[in-house]
Amino acid sequence: MNIEILKKQELDDGHIMVARTRLSEEDKNALVNEAIEEIGHNLGISADEVPDLREAVLERTGHEQLRQLVTTYAAQMAAPSVINELGVKTMFAPEVDTSSVDDIFDKGPIVLPIQFTIKPSFELDSYGPLEVTMPAVEVTDDMVSTQIGQILEQVASYERADEGALAAGDRIVCDIVTTQDGAMLDAVTGENHHISLERGAMPDEFIDQLVGAKVGDTREFDFSAPDPTGASGTQKVPGFHTSVTVRERYARRVPELTDELVQKQFKGKDVADFRAMVKKTMEDDLAKQWDKERDNLVDQALSRRLVGKIPDLYYEKNRDDIIANMSAQLASQGMNLQQYMQQQGLDERGFGMQLMMQAMSSLRQGFALDALYAHLGLELTDEDLDKALKAMAPGHEDEVRANFDHNGAWFVLREMAERMKAHDWAMAHTTFLS
Repeated sequence: MNIEILKKQELDDGHIMVARTRLSEEDKNALVNEAIEEIGHNLGISADEVPDLREAVLERTGHEQLRQLVTTYAAQMAAPSVINELGVKTMFAPEVDTSSVDDIFDKGPIVLPIQFTIKPSFELDSYGPLEVTMPAVEVTDDMVSTQIGQILEQVASYERADEGALAAGDRIVCDIVTTQDGAMLDAVTGENHHISLERGAMPDEFIDQLVGAKVGDTREFDFSAPDPTGASGTQKVPGFHTSVTVRERYARRVPELTDELVQKQFKGKDVADFRAMVKKTMEDDLAKQWDKERDNLVDQALSRRLVGKIPDLYYEKNRDDIIANMSAQLASQGMNLQQYMQQQGLDERGFGMQLMMQAMSSLRQGFALDALYAHLGLELTDEDLDKALKAMAPGHEDEVRANFDHNGAWFVLREMAERMKAHDWAMAHTTFLS
């Protein structure tokens, strides 16, 4: 890539650097085509299905939005070469003020003012061995009993019990008519309709209105339901009305733990053997959890040695990165941030505090590992880079390696490998206390 750095300028006490970078027309056009292909892919538009991919994308986005997207893409693709040439260490994604850039679709080269966040350097107040207190790994009899109770809940069965009153957890066969704001809801309307009265399967208000009813009873009532999209801005959607006539009742029966059940359902010898199996599994799982927690506790202990104040700029940018990554993960699960906050019982203030604490912790741990690596004068080997590559993209190492070769962003992997090597040194020089 033919990149010329015209000027560099430091801002915010050296925490921000803006590099005015000129791309040749040839490189600019190549990046424009790459960007159009990626944007088209994200929009579900295939170049094989349209006569002109750019025109098809332009029709969906409009000129100004497409210009901004392509300009940002070009700046981010050019950034690794600029970083390598300047020899600086950066954090977070590079940015570009698209409003200050000529139209990237015009002929000729283009100048991009690419903004980088410069990684600061810190020291530790001590580089000696660490001491970390680890909780004991203990699984009590009460914990085993609770776990067995949950296991038995999962193998519960249903028995017809028309004589009793309905309880939460039962299943029913009923005739039902349901409307929302006067409009019929076919999915919950019909004769001999099967409904589970389990919490989470049906709205709590619906279940509560039917608890205590008997076979032959008809109950008519209004209820509200959780908003599955979060679009309403509230946790519940009102306006539902239903009439339910109970035809059959099936009571939920949680089996009693007996030697016979253990032999039939869990392939064990007897109850004592099953309890021992459950306890061993819980101990193994808990040990794995504490292995991961041990790594985190060592990094936390190291971060408490960090000297100096991290500027708010870095907290804010790290928080924004966390939000972006969380939003992408939630979107893949069909959720949004509003739904996540509701699920966790958080308001915006509590969510913001949680994010800031997470941003603070991750930054301090990362900077502490950087300081330790630099102080010790550690050096990376090919094995260190391979280890980091495997941790970064397990099973896709060759693909990621090819991407780094293409864009020159090997510094991303080197930073990860350096921190992993510093962490391994800290782990080897930590005394774990119980």
